Amino acid sequence: MAKLIMWNLMTLDGFFSGPGGDLDFMQYAWGPELESFIHEQATGYGTIVFGRATYEGMFEYWRDKTDFIGRIMNDTPKVVFSKSLVRAEWTQTRVARGDLRTEVARVKDESANDAFVLGSGALCANLAREHLFDEYRVAVVSLLLGAGTRLFPSGAPRLELERVEARSLGPRAMLLRYVPKA
Repeated sequence: MAKLIMWNLMTLDGFFSGPGGDLDFMQYAWGPELESFIHEQATGYGTIVFGRATYEGMFEYWRDKTDFIGRIMNDTPKVVFSKSLVRAEWTQTRVARGDLRTEVARVKDESANDAFVLGSGALCANLAREHLFDEYRVAVVSLLLGAGTRLFPSGAPRLELERVEARSLGPRAMLLRYVPKA
């Protein structure tokens, strides 16, 4: 069975997007090591999972791209969790509207390789609250943003994790991988 893995970039002060959804801090982190890791990781995507807002942004950005990541984003099966989306227009995408646990089990059963949740802050918060992630992958960006949307909002339940990897992704990003403590 596939694992469900969260993959996000987050500033040192805990934001995964700036005010108004601004993502320019990701360019600050960008470099050869981060790019190489993203390429390495992307080849292992079995399914890409999104919340509705992230899905819409990713669809607009990637649907016409034909570079390496564009091909992966377009060719990999995708699931978008949404109660309001009527249908998904992006190729190989289905809409998940059912019970979160049931839908996650379906994604894990159907995925050829691990399933990765990209972005999707509200969905990540719900999945974490329900203890549905098998792994958390966060690239901490060496930047204090000061405002925006936190990756892990206040009020989330306590969850003990064990670090399985920490490595530099260049001078401005550090990869941290965690699994829930058994």
